[in-house]
Amino acid sequence: MLDGQKMSSVSLPGGTSIDDLIAGQDEETLSLMRTARQELAQGLAKTQPANIRTLRLAKGWTQQELARAVGMSQAQIARLEKYQGDQCLSSIRRLANVFNVGADEIVAAWPGMKRITEPA
Repeated sequence: MLDGQKMSSVSLPGGTSIDDLIAGQDEETLSLMRTARQELAQGLAKTQPANIRTLRLAKGWTQQELARAVGMSQAQIARLEKYQGDQCLSSIRRLANVFNVGADEIVAAWPGMKRITEPA
């Protein structure tokens, strides 16, 4: 959120939304953006524990791409990356599945969350 607005509704100078700007890029530019996200994730991994944002960036995904992969909205992903909002086990499991990690890895960096044990 930026000044109370969803990021997808934020307009750049000239009235273009961020989503429209990204959608209008050619494959080479999109590939460069994906690589930049992955490089950012590598840098973050050196200074902070794995979390939803670093796992997403390691795949080179935008919040919107992750949202599509797990059947959530971009706004839900943004809240989860800030450790706010929905913390239900079904959401944690969907995220763990798409990242191919255990649910414990998803919640490990979550303030106030305890380790969980999934049934065998």
